[in-house]
Amino acid sequence: EDLVEMRVFSMNLPFAALLSNGYKTLETRNGTMFTPYPEGTKMLLHVGQRMYPDGDRHIEVMKSGGLNDDEIMNLKSLPPGFSKGMAVAIVELGKTFETTLEQRSEPDFQR
Repeated sequence: EDLVEMRVFSMNLPFAALLSNGYKTLETRNGTMFTPYPEGTKMLLHVGQRMYPDGDRHIEVMKSGGLNDDEIMNLKSLPPGFSKGMAVAIVELGKTFETTLEQRSEPDFQR
């Protein structure tokens, strides 16, 4: 039997797609969620059932980084064959540290 034990965390769209497509590399909404796990821990990314209501702020941030509308739409789409409610990627945790709201609000930090 081929079994793998992995922890899973959930993230709503569009951020789950941005992470699974390699664009999003920082988790800034909850600075303590990953602190119990060492750098290098692998986890499954589950896509929640709803769209995160950020008023399209993520689009403004992505455009400020130089992306055009087509690039943004591609990055906001889940990989082919995947949909809400599924585990869509294996991600590897990097260094985890707490930040201030001021640090998280800087445009370069958000990209």
